[in-house]
Amino acid sequence: VRNFERETNLVLDPDRLKFVATLDYRWKDRAQEPQEIGCHMIGFTFIAELTAEEISFVASNLEKTEYEARGLTAFNREQLVDAAVFPAILDLYDHIFPPQV
Repeated sequence: VRNFERETNLVLDPDRLKFVATLDYRWKDRAQEPQEIGCHMIGFTFIAELTAEEISFVASNLEKTEYEARGLTAFNREQLVDAAVFPAILDLYDHIFPPQV
């Protein structure tokens, strides 16, 4: 809830969050110094359904330098693949939106 509020300025009741995954990420190196020691992160992922009004509020409060000119936009798996996102992002996407067989 704190991370969501820090990123969006929207305060959510914790009861609105639904836990979906714990993912373990390990990298050989990392962007921050010291780069050669690698990185390990455990990510706890939650989802929340927002109203149209909340989405509008969030979109207007995103950090402009971090979210560039795109702001808050919808995307699908094909767009993520085309953008060559980090594989862990695709894993998470597939976990939240399982492929239809």
